[in-house]
Amino acid sequence: MTVAYRARIWDYIRNTPALNRGTRFSNVTAAAFALIAVLAYPDLELVAFCAFCSLMLLSGYYCALFALLALTRRDLLEGPFELTLAQDSLRLTGPAGSSEMPWSAVKKARETNDCFWVLTRRGALYVPKSAFPPGGVDEFADFIDAMTRR
Repeated sequence: MTVAYRARIWDYIRNTPALNRGTRFSNVTAAAFALIAVLAYPDLELVAFCAFCSLMLLSGYYCALFALLALTRRDLLEGPFELTLAQDSLRLTGPAGSSEMPWSAVKKARETNDCFWVLTRRGALYVPKSAFPPGGVDEFADFIDAMTRR
């Protein structure tokens, strides 16, 4: 199965918080900031700062700032991309080059309303659902699910 698509930078920024929400890092760090906020009670500025950081971590929006930094390399993030799925590996070809990785390097995949995130040891691949022909979204989801359950 091969999917060709172009991404939009705002799709990355909009979807990145959902990818990072509920991770061990964000939950533990948010709990630490909440504890510091409670312990710093007389100092209202520190309490407000720690509460803000805790909420940003729990919501996943802390990483949106990092996604905004990607605007400096917009040409590399927007594509065009071609993702090829085979029984033994997946291959991504884009403006920065191509990469092939075995399915053992894929940890899992997350599906949102308008995209898939394929999480690997080195990062995440963004695949918009608009890239698929009719019926292709279900085929892609089933294939990814089968390959990541090996």
